[in-house]
Amino acid sequence: MTISGTTRLYAVIGDPIAHSLSPCIHNFWIKQAGIDAAYLALPVAVADAKTTISSLFKAGISGLNVTSPFKDDALNAAVEVSGIAEQIGASNTLLRGDNGWIAQNTDSEGFLCALTHALGDEALCGKHIALIGAGGASRAVVHALRGADVQLTIVNRTIARADELAASLMPTAQTAGLHDLVKVIDQADIVVNASSMGLHGEGLSLPSGKGRLFYDLTYGKAALEILDKAIGQGWKTEDGLRMLVEQARVAFRHWHGIDPDADAAFRICQQELKTR
Repeated sequence: MTISGTTRLYAVIGDPIAHSLSPCIHNFWIKQAGIDAAYLALPVAVADAKTTISSLFKAGISGLNVTSPFKDDALNAAVEVSGIAEQIGASNTLLRGDNGWIAQNTDSEGFLCALTHALGDEALCGKHIALIGAGGASRAVVHALRGADVQLTIVNRTIARADELAASLMPTAQTAGLHDLVKVIDQADIVVNASSMGLHGEGLSLPSGKGRLFYDLTYGKAALEILDKAIGQGWKTEDGLRMLVEQARVAFRHWHGIDPDADAAFRICQQELKTR
């Protein structure tokens, strides 16, 4: 990577951030497209997030990706907010405007592309989807699904939070508490886990999958235990790596006006994860 006075700089910020695959993805695409740019991973302290995001604009950074727990800070640091970012209530991508950051969210489109890919020739339309969790990641999932002609049930420990999520983004969605989790899963065609349940292979009881899709938003080692458990119960499984690549593809398109090769980047990420 050669950086000169004309090189545009992009970065992902988070805490922690050293594990991020985003530099691997974006620098691969930058090289493929022959763009004079570079993409870095920058650690940011939680207490200084909003100030740092504003300072990075003043320093001339051309674009930012933002991971948890800074997606709210990114939204608040922006001078302009896209409709998608406003609806989701968080920003994972910042575009450089004339007077400050423009907040965008690529998680919604990234999830929908990844889910469609996981289904292959199977149509998403008409499916009954059980979504576990009602936090920030779930908001992007619901936003993606609300125009997809699906039945959605949001299951969460606190039903009131699930109710709020449904009311704000998809009023037709049903909600349920964890005591109804197995019943909801039994009736679903697809299960999406956007919660911390099952993070260590515990706390998430799965009935027989019968070949249905279990989609966990985490990837790499974090997803292994719960996905192994799901496979053992007869589920077809997918982790969140494809979503990571697809949301990055949308961000790259916003920044550079190019739709890059997601499949090639996905294979590179798979190889990188094998070394970790």
